[in-house]
Amino acid sequence: MNPHQRAARLCLLLSLWAGGTAAQTQTPQLPAAEAPWVQVEVVVFRHTEADGPGETWPTAPALSYPPALRFLLEPGSPEHTAALEAREFERALQAEAGSAAPAAPAAQAPAPDELPGVLLAGQDTVLADAAARIANAPGYRLLAHLAWREPRLAEGASENVLVTGGASAGDHRELEGSVTITRSRFLHVDARLWLNAFPAAGEAPGPDAVDLPPVPKPLLPQPPAAVQAESGMSTEAAQEPVPAEPAVVVEPVRATQTVLLTASRKIAPGEVHYLDHPLLGVLVTVRPWDPAKPVSPEGDAPQLTLPAGTPATSAPLPSPQPGG
Repeated sequence: MNPHQRAARLCLLLSLWAGGTAAQTQTPQLPAAEAPWVQVEVVVFRHTEADGPGETWPTAPALSYPPALRFLLEPGSPEHTAALEAREFERALQAEAGSAAPAAPAAQAPAPDELPGVLLAGQDTVLADAAARIANAPGYRLLAHLAWREPRLAEGASENVLVTGGASAGDHRELEGSVTITRSRFLHVDARLWLNAFPAAGEAPGPDAVDLPPVPKPLLPQPPAAVQAESGMSTEAAQEPVPAEPAVVVEPVRATQTVLLTASRKIAPGEVHYLDHPLLGVLVTVRPWDPAKPVSPEGDAPQLTLPAGTPATSAPLPSPQPGG
């Protein structure tokens, strides 16, 4: 991709982003030290007009998932229902025993009725307008818009979140990979995402086909210890993981082409970073969120941070004026 194409793409992205900031000023901006939770959002889209001459990709990219993953919960899914039931059962046991669990530190205390990792939609998200504009813009195709809330990580801790989206082929998706959030002195976000192209129905993948790693599956929560004892479940059986879906042996799916994106960014609260790639674009933001405080209409507009050396990176987008 030549510099003129890159500049044109970023100018279009900036125009799409600027058009959607006015409606996003309703999100509260709380000091990181005061907010026990954070809201994370990731938007991934494909550049549909990016396959130009001169672009070559490794035929066998190194694809892998981190050993421990957070699986985001779709509201109403079996995993979401099981997690809610497990939490309520534990609360009932604590209330019956009259010995509630010790209070967690304020920075890690979960909201009474908020389950971490549940996918958000609509007005609860920050990047909904930007995602909609990208989806409707020529030359782009939206692959995923994931938004969720979770307790703020302790210093030195990290979390890996599964990311998938786009078209399906068997157990695989057009977009696969993970995003890692690490909290040290600063907050860091590492993206390891890959874009798959699959053969048409009835076609063979070809000699350069890529073997894809199996997409990890979530496990339903284990029954509480009291339920295991009442049901006569053996210790060995209780230790066996419970798959969310029955195991089915299927022919492995191979991609005709897979392109890997790896990127790392240091993120300040409220910033929206753009991770650029010839085939993919990623918007990511991590914002403080306090479930005990009402949403403030005085929040600041998100600021888009582009990679160093690209056009329009020297200054953040201006905050929109009321009604603009």
